[in-house]
Amino acid sequence: MKKTIIAIVLSLAIVGLLPFIINWIYYFDPPCSFFNVEYDVADILSYYGSVLIFIGTSALSIATYFQNKKAQEKSEEVNRLQLELQRKSMAMAEAQYQKEQEGKKGIPKFELKLSGYSGVYGHLNLEIKNVSAMIISG
Repeated sequence: MKKTIIAIVLSLAIVGLLPFIINWIYYFDPPCSFFNVEYDVADILSYYGSVLIFIGTSALSIATYFQNKKAQEKSEEVNRLQLELQRKSMAMAEAQYQKEQEGKKGIPKFELKLSGYSGVYGHLNLEIKNVSAMIISG
């Protein structure tokens, strides 16, 4: 952590101080004719600014790439989990449907209806109605 902070402070100091250093060095006489350039100090500083913009753009592009890659992985994981949950729910629904189909075959279902009731319990009648698909007699 300490090394990271030192690296950040150093890089900010270099980025901030380098234009002043370039400007200061520009006005010295070159030691040999090879370093004698026809560029103006504004051209050199403009080039330095362009290099900094390139570095910043590249860093942001790399960060965006890795963020998109991570987001894509998370999205694929969520899709996979949703698909797995859908498969499980479909399997559960099929199992329940099979139980219901088996239940319809083996156990008859009836509906009871109270009739003939006039407020007193003297004439109670019950009607039984078959509501299942199974035919019941007797």
